[in-house]
Amino acid sequence: IAFGVFFMLEADIGLNRILHNTQWVVGPHVHVAILVGLTMTLYSAIYLLLPLLTNGAALYSEKLARFHFWAHLLGGIGMGALNKLNASNIKVYVSEHATVGEVVIASKAGRLKLMQPGMACAQHGRPGHAHP
Repeated sequence: IAFGVFFMLEADIGLNRILHNTQWVVGPHVHVAILVGLTMTLYSAIYLLLPLLTNGAALYSEKLARFHFWAHLLGGIGMGALNKLNASNIKVYVSEHATVGEVVIASKAGRLKLMQPGMACAQHGRPGHAHP
């Protein structure tokens, strides 16, 4: 229910004119809500249904499931924070590398890509900013 209300509010052009000073319907908010909130709901459903569908087989580790929840939640908050940093003209880079060592090598070589500023909410309504 909460997501339904959230999505209806985000899709309301009149509300966006007030909150964001634009008629553009905000896309990144929806993606953050889906990636963080909805996927956590699906994970919990899987953790609940797994024992029922496998004749009572227990989870491998409840501690690992709890870690999964917190890692996903903090990662989602971090994703939103990176968008806000990017909107504040603080450079945020996108890494397409598998290990920290590869990221360090790419950083020293200047091969990391800048995150696109249009992904952040604070860009809405700024003069000269084209919305996607």
